Amino acid sequence: MKPLAVGVVCVAALLLLAASAVGASSVYPTPDPGHTYCVVRADPAVAQGVASRIVDSGCFADPATAQAFGETGPLSPFISQVVPLASTILGTSWTGIGRTGSSLAFYGSGGNCTNSIWYYFPNFQSPWNDNFESTVVATLNCYQGRYYVNGNYTGGGITCHNNCVTTMGSYNNITSSAVYTGAP
Repeated sequence: MKPLAVGVVCVAALLLLAASAVGASSVYPTPDPGHTYCVVRADPAVAQGVASRIVDSGCFADPATAQAFGETGPLSPFISQVVPLASTILGTSWTGIGRTGSSLAFYGSGGNCTNSIWYYFPNFQSPWNDNFESTVVATLNCYQGRYYVNGNYTGGGITCHNNCVTTMGSYNNITSSAVYTGAP
């Protein structure tokens, strides 16, 4: 292959890689005073216990914008038209009692939880680690969310259906990981 052809192939490969990485983030978003509605979009786990890959995250000024981002993701500058990447809400957690404070909504790109589609979040990153006080699991989409005291789904925990809406009780401000699952 001639040097020019190799160069063209390399540039094309780099452009493809850049296009696939747009909007992708492996970190949890950080709220600020004007943007307290945060979202994490993740792929389903490839096997039980394996962390779900976070594909997008961000914080927004209002819940409607956060929901739209969670359901469809960002628009890539490399795509000339909107191509919806349908996601479903798994659950939302808040830093305050009774669904107050900053929120982090978890969305799944693989659809509703089932016996074979689960979402694993092994280590909440700052500022979310040990900082949730109330949560709602979208029970139409997932049977339950299990929040654990330690990372990697260890230590004690609380199973939330819609029973953690007001408070997570003795688990306020001490959870570090979560799993959203289908019916047992």
